[in-house]
Amino acid sequence: MVRQIRLPWLSEAGPPDHGARKAEPVAEDLKWAEHTQHLPFIIGYEQGLAEAKAKHKPLMFFVTTTWCGWCMKHAQENFCNETVKSLLDKFVLVIVDGDSEPEALAALDAKRGFPHPIFQSAVGERLAEQVGYAPVDVFTKVIEDALAKEPPANCPLSQK
Repeated sequence: MVRQIRLPWLSEAGPPDHGARKAEPVAEDLKWAEHTQHLPFIIGYEQGLAEAKAKHKPLMFFVTTTWCGWCMKHAQENFCNETVKSLLDKFVLVIVDGDSEPEALAALDAKRGFPHPIFQSAVGERLAEQVGYAPVDVFTKVIEDALAKEPPANCPLSQK
């Protein structure tokens, strides 16, 4: 014999509320929390470019996807490291979504895989990049190389 259980809230109205808070839609910054590790990332290519232009700072585009395990590993190991955080403080940090920003991928020539951090000067020159996961010592060197190529803010070349 099959026993049927009738739940009183199974109707179009759904279960009773009982004062519970309604679930909020996932905010864009929460969606990327594992990738940003509490660093001040800007979400979106165009928004990042605008911020860098306003601040006259170079950029680090972190080309990634929400589903990329190597991207999360890269972020967890590198973006929590105090040396890396100190070096990245000199950049506008930008998340570029490899799934939803095809124009950005084309503009950055970032079609070789994830993660793909790309360092760019304030005037749009590529300074350095790392295709794929990198341990802290390797990524630190990439950042240092990018900083060595970035002209100082008071240099006429940076005023293009």
